[in-house]
Amino acid sequence: MNQTDHSDNMADASLRRHHTCVRVALLVCGIMLVGIWSNLFGYSALLLPDPSGEYGTTLSDWYVGGRLASALLFVVLARPLERRQGAIGLLVGIGLSPLVLIIALSARQGTADTALLSSTTLLPLGAFAAGIGFLLLSVPLFIRLIHELPSRWAALATMVGIVGECAVSSALSFYGSLDVQLIACTIAPAASGLCLFASERLAARDGAKAKTEDDNEAESAIASRPQDGGMPRAYDARNFFGTALMLLQLSFAMVLASSLRSLSSIGPWGLLHEGYLAQIDGSLPLVCLIVATLTLLIFVVPRRLPSQVKCALALVVVLAGLQMTASHLGTAPDGDPTVAAITMGCQLFCRAIIWITFMECVRQLRIPPFRINGIACLFNVAGSLLFSGTASFGIGEEDLVLGIVYVLLCVTVIAIALPSIGSVGSFGAAERRAHRESDDSDDSVALPSRTLHSFASAHGVSAREEEVLALLLDGCTRGQIERLLGLSEGTVRTHVNAVYRKVDVHSKEQLHQAFADWTV
Repeated sequence: MNQTDHSDNMADASLRRHHTCVRVALLVCGIMLVGIWSNLFGYSALLLPDPSGEYGTTLSDWYVGGRLASALLFVVLARPLERRQGAIGLLVGIGLSPLVLIIALSARQGTADTALLSSTTLLPLGAFAAGIGFLLLSVPLFIRLIHELPSRWAALATMVGIVGECAVSSALSFYGSLDVQLIACTIAPAASGLCLFASERLAARDGAKAKTEDDNEAESAIASRPQDGGMPRAYDARNFFGTALMLLQLSFAMVLASSLRSLSSIGPWGLLHEGYLAQIDGSLPLVCLIVATLTLLIFVVPRRLPSQVKCALALVVVLAGLQMTASHLGTAPDGDPTVAAITMGCQLFCRAIIWITFMECVRQLRIPPFRINGIACLFNVAGSLLFSGTASFGIGEEDLVLGIVYVLLCVTVIAIALPSIGSVGSFGAAERRAHRESDDSDDSVALPSRTLHSFASAHGVSAREEEVLALLLDGCTRGQIERLLGLSEGTVRTHVNAVYRKVDVHSKEQLHQAFADWTV
């Protein structure tokens, strides 16, 4: 009987892995499709044969307006959008496909002064809708991806999607006719929405929830634990600090992306006057290799580094490449492929950093995912407006951009270093004292420290595992434990599994019940 049950469990596990692979493949395809649509629709000659012509500035402003509107929409309606993200993505994709076709045909006819529809109204409104539609399609894809995979493999899947999008977009831009590009732009939004919807439906059919394991654990813990008034004061402060840090990193990555685009089109950096895809042709393999290598070395290979440290390290690497390119510009001839490849590699890797950091925020924070992205998009729009308006103030744009970037980087690195230093020094000791004082001063505010220690000793729980045990009983998710103790995702998983094994439980509900029985 036991052997039969074991075989059934193995078969179920194999089937779940197979379905997870299918869902991840759908999500990666969706990321590629929405990126291909964005690249061709925004950068190729399909929509605007002359980007510097009559409609260039107007459409850019309307597109930025669409991004701003979507950011405000995400902040206000975060929870309703999260509950219906699959259906909304499918409807948006189906709606964008005919809209793109109409806009493209109108733009192409308008260039011959035989506009099919009024370009003065259709094109700006279409650009506004495209700015909203891009985020409504792409954000749910990455939210679903971090629900399906651990952080390391989600970062790898993100890299595959972004590199694949870049390669296919470049191939269509250089070797595909305008009609082929038009067909790709028309099909891609609907296909991307279909991939998102199919992945969500498949997860629902398999009994997977649209929430992370941490969220499910947190809800069951909150429902089962006594009304103890929350975490100790010191942990509350650390939790708030960690939330602010993650949002700072995501916002900095957004501003850095804006600064890279700004630097690449001004002064001696004028590498992108012909468009984003126009500079990737000869250096495409090198650009893809740069992004893939950096993603593997920073996000996938290291297992013990906390997620915040990985994201900050990636930003430092991007800035190092940026600075290396800047120092090489003075001696390099115009159109140097090495300079172009490094700049494009930095831009593409910065996009990967943005989405990886966003997924980490979704996994670790108790903020609705759409609201997180809305806050970051507000910073992105603000950065774009700041960099585009510096000329009117008489400020050297290159100096201002680099100054903003390095100030933000210093703030981020210092914010990451402080908890790491404090966790092994006086700050960590002060935090533990504050925890003990709050335990001893009011039993209704925190778990009694002596009872917790005797419970841990009776079950052979080590000192570090006892800290994890205390946070589990306080209702913390694994992401919160990572931030509070400064541990990596894998280390926290190991400690949590060890606590469950030693106490002989399988969930937070059972852990709370075991502790309650012990205290009776």
